[in-house]
Amino acid sequence: MREDLIKSIVTAAVAKKAGISMSEVTMESKLADDIGLDSLDRLETSMEIERECDVTFTDQEEESVVTVGDYVELVKAKQR
Repeated sequence: MREDLIKSIVTAAVAKKAGISMSEVTMESKLADDIGLDSLDRLETSMEIERECDVTFTDQEEESVVTVGDYVELVKAKQR
């Protein structure tokens, strides 16, 4: 899967869960501090990204995600 498609999927999932516009989400946006996602929101976002990108995250991998860009890098690593 191309990186731009991964970015689009991740950005859409985060924006949808946060109830904000995709244009407000950057790769540097921190999920908790900048976007306001709590632990349940993050879990649901991870599940959406897993489904859309056909990957599976371990609990440890999911917990290591801090920014939107971290999700993108994690998906890229899982698809190698």
